[in-house]
Formats: sequence, C-alpha cells, structure tokens
Amino acid sequence: MEILIENTIEQYEGLFSLENNRENFYRFSMMKPFGKIWNTINVPIVAKQQNGYDVIMATKMLGYLDISEDEKGKIALGKLKEMNVLQIAKDTLNECISFLETNNLQINADELKFGLYIADPEKLKLQKWCVNTKLDNFYKDCCLNSTGVK
Repeated sequence: MEILIENTIEQYEGLFSLENNRENFYRFSMMKPFGKIWNTINVPIVAKQQNGYDVIMATKMLGYLDISEDEKGKIALGKLKEMNVLQIAKDTLNECISFLETNNLQINADELKFGLYIADPEKLKLQKWCVNTKLDNFYKDCCLNSTGVK
C-alpha cells in the first residue's frame, strides 16, 4: 500500500502568504486532494450558489481553523513544524501497515492519503478529549497560547 502524505505544512504557509484568493487556494490545493471524501459526505468543493454550503463552510463546522485566522494559524503551524508532525504521521502509518501485514490483515485500498489540518482553538476548548498528558500539554501550548488564553 502506498502512503501519501499531503504536505499541508507547505500548503498552510502558501495559504497564509496570500492576501487574495485564499478560498480558491484552500478549496483546490488543500481540500480537492480529498475530493472523494468530501463527495462521499455530500460536501461540494465549490458552493452551487454564493454563500452556499461548500467545503469551506463544512470545515468550519467540523472545527478546522478559519482560513482568515492568520495569527492563530501561524502559531500552530510553527509548533507543528517544530514537532516534525508530517514525519511522525508517516512513520506511524508505516508502523500500522507493517502491523497489518505481520498479522495477515488487509485494507481494501491501494493508497492511504493523509492530511493534517489546524483546528480552531476556540472549538477545541469545548472538547473533552484532553485526558492524555501529552495531548493536554500540546493543547495548552499550541491552542490556548495561540489565543492568548491561559
């Protein structure tokens, strides 16, 4: 199985460097590679009418950081880069595939595509998932500190 890691770190850097046309960059560069998933859950990449339901509205509803939130996004992006998260994701997925193969398990797919997206820290504060110390510390460092809340 081929593992494809979308370089969302570079994509976010590109997004945050844009002053105009962010929505189309987000739609077509960052979300379209996962078009099958969006199509499966009936989320169009582009709304059929102005201000209609599309991938931008859906990602906000799902808790992704709004694409206009430069400051919060850049802080989180810096921390994710420091952690080398894309390499960690790749290594972890390779370990999972090795485990499957070792145990004669299969996934009915030729490729596995991974994308890492920044969450909205305000929406994360509403979640009750921070029970693991490492996750809790990451949440506090990355999310709370990017909003100025401590």
